[in-house]
Amino acid sequence: MSAPARYQALTDQQPVEFVTLKEYLDKFGAGPQQTVTLRMDDWDKSLTWGLGGDQVRIMDRKVEGLLLAAEMFDALASTLGARSQAELLDEAWKHLLAAQSHDVGLCEYSRWQGDRMAPADRLEDFHNFTWGAIGYNHLDAAQQQARPLLDASLKHIASRINSRADQRGAQAITVFNPLCWPRTDMVMTGRIYPIPAATRGLVVRDRSGQAVASQMIVDTKDADGNLVVAELAFLATDLPSAGYETYYLDFLPQAAPTSATALKIEESSLVVENEYLRVRLDPATGGVAALVHKSADRDILDAADGAFPRLSGKPNPNLSRKPNPPAFFDTAKSKAQIDWLAKGPLQAELRAQHRLPYLGFETRVSLAAGAPHVEVYVRILCQVPPHSDAAPANIKEGYWLSLRPAFPVTEVLRDFPFGVEETKNPTFHALTFVDLLGKDSGLLMLHSGTQFFRRDERGVVGNLVMREWESHFTREYGWPIYAEYRYRLMPHGIGMAHSERLRAAGAFSRPAFCVVAPTQDGALSLRKSFLEVVPAGVQLSALRRKTDGSVELRVVEVEGRQHEAALTLGFPMAAAAETNLLGSKVADVPFKDGAIRTTVQPWKIRTLTLG
Repeated sequence: MSAPARYQALTDQQPVEFVTLKEYLDKFGAGPQQTVTLRMDDWDKSLTWGLGGDQVRIMDRKVEGLLLAAEMFDALASTLGARSQAELLDEAWKHLLAAQSHDVGLCEYSRWQGDRMAPADRLEDFHNFTWGAIGYNHLDAAQQQARPLLDASLKHIASRINSRADQRGAQAITVFNPLCWPRTDMVMTGRIYPIPAATRGLVVRDRSGQAVASQMIVDTKDADGNLVVAELAFLATDLPSAGYETYYLDFLPQAAPTSATALKIEESSLVVENEYLRVRLDPATGGVAALVHKSADRDILDAADGAFPRLSGKPNPNLSRKPNPPAFFDTAKSKAQIDWLAKGPLQAELRAQHRLPYLGFETRVSLAAGAPHVEVYVRILCQVPPHSDAAPANIKEGYWLSLRPAFPVTEVLRDFPFGVEETKNPTFHALTFVDLLGKDSGLLMLHSGTQFFRRDERGVVGNLVMREWESHFTREYGWPIYAEYRYRLMPHGIGMAHSERLRAAGAFSRPAFCVVAPTQDGALSLRKSFLEVVPAGVQLSALRRKTDGSVELRVVEVEGRQHEAALTLGFPMAAAAETNLLGSKVADVPFKDGAIRTTVQPWKIRTLTLG
């Protein structure tokens, strides 16, 4: 609490004026004399990565997607007569923001767990939790608040759909797309219970009555072989932008016929393929040994050093409480126990489990019909810490997951909040993706939250997954003993736009939602888009009902060039005005026939209030 006095003492040395951020921007931002551009490469940020802060950020991104969907469908449901839950959503957002604090990112695993006692004059009592635990508690609170609110909004909208007329099954499945562009994706029904007696099969049908590709995920049966509880995955095609599509669920007295898809599995050779990719899995490690982009007829990965994901790193024997840790971890030299978790017809998934001294390493590689990417899920349990670096800011040691493209990389793109930019640094961090570009090929590597990467002179790309440097400052040490990561590897040709990369990242982190319920009468059509934003270079950032009752819509330009944008509303509004980020009105915006047409400058965020 002595900090204010120390800052006040600065006025004896220099002419200092203390202002709020708003006062500073009011004074100097209204008439800027010059524009200064900082590249992300100008920032050398290395803290939190590998210490567990990235694990917090992975959950943070998941909860953020949930909150964005909850506030979008809350706003839409409120236009259909539901009461807005904006106040409760505000509380959930505050929990999310608290989990993004600097100290939560550092996690501080050893804080108050060694030979130090927590100070007696703390402002808040958090039961001697580490900062990481405090962050997870805030994220849990945000998730627990948001999920019921989202479910209530989705059920309210679904209950207004006229699904009984010309119904094609016993129950309606309403699939909601929280993204502001059309998408095709594999969706999950969630638990289906109760199930009518003597049911042995389930089939999903579209609005025309045609069966769509599906796969049983859960099929709990009674002693007679009848289904008691079930969950289905099915392929939902061309879901409307920020809207919904209606499917139907039928209960059959016999097993459902197998869906015909382009997914093929060669179990003996560990090869899976679909319309876009041919994936060969390593028989020893279970990793991706070959990733053939079928349209280009070329393998995108070089697995000479090991299939992806390869875990490597040097344990620190000086810090280990375990006797005789290995000198080096390298799962490329490990033999895994391999089994199939799914064999189609919609998705194939192979699990590989490695058991090394003090290290449990599990991977799951999956490929779905109609997907231009292969998905990789990684879990790590390590009981010995990696070597610490000589200086915390110079990340060289640690445990890494790595891959090497099979083509010379000429450019590396990565994203950050509201921006995409090339990096020329050998080490860098990325928000949702890294795109490795060559002369005529590219590999888009999507990941599940802000991550730290490095590239070496041989072209190997490593993702830092575990790190330790508490011992650099104290005689204690701590590291994230458990960690998990998800990736999508998406080969592509030249010319991929930033909007395509960001759409792929959005689909990875923000799944579609399903409501399964009896059919009913209603005023809404079976298929509807509530909001469409074109062109693709302008993307929706948020749609929400504010606590003052107005509806706020925010878009951002993502291609780095000016666009003439059109925003078509599928819900009733009479006028639109542009505001600044604080919500103060800037100007009226032309609004005609349910559409807003406006110019959006490169990388600019535009905020609109609808009424």
